[in-house]
Formats: sequence, C-alpha cells, structure tokens
Amino acid sequence: MEKPENKSPWRDPLPRKRADFHVGMAVWLLLAVAAGVGLWGLFSYFPGSLGSQDNQMSFVHGIALLALISSGLLFSRRIEFNNVGRNIAIWIGVAFVLILGYSYQEEIGVAAVRVKSELLPGQPSVHGEGVITLTKGSDRHFHVTGLANGSRINFLIDTGATGIALSPADASRIGIDLSRLEYTRIFETANGRGRGAPWRLDTLSIGPIEFRDVAVTINQADMNGSLLGMSFLDRLGSYEVLGRKMILRQ
Repeated sequence: MEKPENKSPWRDPLPRKRADFHVGMAVWLLLAVAAGVGLWGLFSYFPGSLGSQDNQMSFVHGIALLALISSGLLFSRRIEFNNVGRNIAIWIGVAFVLILGYSYQEEIGVAAVRVKSELLPGQPSVHGEGVITLTKGSDRHFHVTGLANGSRINFLIDTGATGIALSPADASRIGIDLSRLEYTRIFETANGRGRGAPWRLDTLSIGPIEFRDVAVTINQADMNGSLLGMSFLDRLGSYEVLGRKMILRQ
C-alpha cells in the first residue's frame, strides 16, 4: 500500500525559499554589474561630474536608494522573468524618451510655441528679447492680449486706425472714471462720426514689448473691443506680416 503524500502545511519550506534566494541573488548581481558598467561609461563620458561635494552626496543617496529597492529581488518568492524583462524595457524606453527630450529641448520649445499660437491666437509668442509673433484669428484679423496699466486687455490690431482706442468697458476695467471724461475728439468711423476722450496710459505692454506714457483715446460709444492702430505700430522698431503671422519688434 502506497504511503499517502504528506501535504501537511507544516512541511519545511526552506529548500524552496533557499532556491528563490539564490535566483534573486543572481539577478541582483547581474543588475549590479550592468549598473557598474553603465556608471563607468558615464564617468568616462562626463569626467569631473562628481567634482563637487553636492554631486557626490546626491550620487551616494541615489546608489543607496537603488540598492534598497533592488534588494527586494533577494527575498522575492518567485521571479517572473517575463515581467522583469518587460519592466526593464519600459524603464529603458522612458529613459530614452527623457534623454531625447533633453537633447531636443530647443526644438521642442519652438514647436510648443507654434502649437500655442495656433490654439490661442491672441497670446503673443515670444522669440527673443523684444520680438513677438501673432497668429491671425478665424476672423482673419490679428488679436493680441496686452496689459494697460497692469490690467489685461484684448486688442485688435487695426492698421486702418490712426491711434489707440480703448472701449468704455476696458477703460473702466483699468480704473478710469468714465463720468469725468471730456469727449472732445471727433473722428470718422465706418459707422459715422464718433467722439472720444484723450487719455494717457502709464504703461502699455504686449509680451516683452513695453511703452510708457502712451496717448490713447477712450471711445464714447460701446465697442466690441479695443484697438491698436498706427500710433502703436509706429513706435515699434519694425513689424511685418508674413501670411498668417505678424512679427513685432521693439
């Protein structure tokens, strides 16, 4: 009569644990060797990278953290090599993407600016000191958001307008008391004769382009928005229109 197999829960599990420990140790040593070779290559390619004490401390902390995390391999009950290989491949891919992004950060920045200008035509795209680019909106006009005395104002750039005109709503937004204005200026518009009140802004800025003591006219009638006319464009160093883009240089 065959002796029944002993399936007691109190069987000695030490052989299985010892085997798992040996496998974990082998994997850990393999990864340690690979990390050492990689560090040697990095130090050869970037000599003097550990020259400062701060860099040395950061390196020691990183190695200690890596050793602590990877030591879990020594005590893992079962290692699924398929999962380990997949996770390693994922992290290698993440590292590659980060390195690629760092290497092409300037090109990515330019692309991001272009995307932003297309999605938000009223937001100026800055290109160097005192240079901005605007994108034509869906109404085939150039709009831009600027600051008048520190308050955000949405402007329409109108080359057919002589000066800078603020709508009554925008003038109130920047703290101008409309009841104290004198509408002494008379001008012709597409809708007939209009009146405006002269005013001077302390500052007017579009992105990095800023002017001080700027003469404007506050329109008496309601407007859909404020206008930047030729008096603003003439204060620029230059401006040009290239297709759907307008480039302003201070």
